[in-house]
Amino acid sequence: MIYQEFYIKDYDWTIYAYFAVDCYYTDDIMEHLFKLRCNGRNAKQAYQNLSACKLDTGLTYTCDEIRSTLLVVGLTSSEGEFMNSFSHELFHAVMHIARANKLDIFSESPAYLIGELTMQIYPTIKKLLKLKEVNMCKCKNKANLSRLEQLLEQLWYELPQFEIENLKTEILEEIEKIKECHN
Repeated sequence: MIYQEFYIKDYDWTIYAYFAVDCYYTDDIMEHLFKLRCNGRNAKQAYQNLSACKLDTGLTYTCDEIRSTLLVVGLTSSEGEFMNSFSHELFHAVMHIARANKLDIFSESPAYLIGELTMQIYPTIKKLLKLKEVNMCKCKNKANLSRLEQLLEQLWYELPQFEIENLKTEILEEIEKIKECHN
């Protein structure tokens, strides 16, 4: 999980953002929600969402009285799903802030606000996507290395020359896949 907190001076508003959240963090996030005066049906719904351990989900809760929003993006199945969940929750946050500040949602103000929020969150998103890419790469490398081991094991047996050439080609292809992952 990655946590980020930031302040939007123009609106005197604090955003608390949690990324790559799994159900292990349910109690911590619920405690934070309670501090933001989340209770009743909203708290029950948040708890069910957080404790379900589902991929590609999130939640946004706002307390207008203390001018704060808590945004959660859970673990996702892909970078595209991360951007989908992130955009979805960010939209809710912007709408909550717009409502509390009586902004015309068809004006430029919410558009500038979403831009400012995205800029403040961007370093975290960049880091997250890089980590996700690295983790995906590790998985691919393990699969490719496993395949290489199988191919090399076949070389230990006495094989006709044409089969050795085929294995050599396959091994070189697997090595290229590993190299591509690191570029």
